[in-house]
Amino acid sequence: MCKDIRIVPVTPLAGSPKRSSPRALFLRKRWREGVGGDLGEVPAARPCRGRRLRWRSKPMADRAKLMLVGRHKLFRECLASMLEEDGGLSVGAQVDDLERALELIPRHRPDVLLVDLGRPSRTTLERLRAVSRAEPPVKVVVLGLPEVEDDVLRCIEAGASGYVLKESSLEDLRRAIGSVTKGEATCAPQLTRSLFQRLAELARDQRTSERRAAFDLTPREVEILELIADGMSNKEIASTLCLSLYTVKNHVHHILEKLQVQHRNEAVEQAYKRRWLRERRRASRPVVDRRRYKRPPRAPS
Repeated sequence: MCKDIRIVPVTPLAGSPKRSSPRALFLRKRWREGVGGDLGEVPAARPCRGRRLRWRSKPMADRAKLMLVGRHKLFRECLASMLEEDGGLSVGAQVDDLERALELIPRHRPDVLLVDLGRPSRTTLERLRAVSRAEPPVKVVVLGLPEVEDDVLRCIEAGASGYVLKESSLEDLRRAIGSVTKGEATCAPQLTRSLFQRLAELARDQRTSERRAAFDLTPREVEILELIADGMSNKEIASTLCLSLYTVKNHVHHILEKLQVQHRNEAVEQAYKRRWLRERRRASRPVVDRRRYKRPPRAPS
C-alpha cells in the first residue's frame, strides 16, 4: 500500500502564507505515523467560496469622546475597554477626581463626562456645577446608587444630564451615553416614578409658600385678599372676620402697598396670575373698587 504512494514536490502557490496550513500539518503527521520520513511541502487548501463578515467600526472623528472619573483605576480601565469594544466611543483621559477633570477638559475636549459617584458631597456637587458651566460644554452622566433618591435630584440640579444605576447593564450604560450625546436627558426607569413624586411635592410646597409668604403677606392679609377675590366689600369683610372697618381698611392698604398696585381688582388679578389664590375662589360677582366707582347721574324729574 505504501509503495504506490508517490511523493511529488510541489512549489508553493504565489501569495500563499509561509506558515503551514492546518491541512499540511495534519498530512505530515499522518505520513510520519504511517511511512516515516518527511512529506515535503504540501500546498495549502484553497479557501472555499463564502462571505466574509467584517465589523465596521466608526471612524475616530465620528466617535463620541468620553472622559472617565472614578476612584478605582482597575474599574476605570475595565469600563473603558468594554465601552470601546463596539467602536462607538473613544475613551480619552481617565482621572480619579473631578478637580483633575476640570483641569483636563480644555485640553481633551470630551463630549461626555462619566462620573462614578458614591454619596455626593457638597464639594462634589459644586464641581459638577462647574463642569456643566465649563467651556466647551460637557454632558455629565453619573453612575450612582439607588438607595437615596435625594442624591439623584441633587445631581440633576447640579447639571447632570443622565443618571445610571450601578446595577444596570453595560448596554443600558451605552444607551444612556448615546442619548446624552444627542442632547437628551436620561434616567434609570426604577427612579422615574420617585422623581415624578418628588417633583410634585416640590411644586405643591412652592405653591403653598408663594401663596402664603410671597411679598411678606401675613396670614390675615392673605385671608382678606381671598375675601376680596370673593367680591366682598370692606364692610362685609369686617362683618365676616369680626373686625372693625378701620382695621380692614388698614389691611387692604398694606396689601396694595406690598403688591405695588393701586386698586383692589389689580391685586386680585396679580394674585391669580401668580397662583397665590385658588381658582375656585374666583368671585361670582365682580370686585368693586370703591375709589373708581362713580354713581350714575340722576334722571331729571
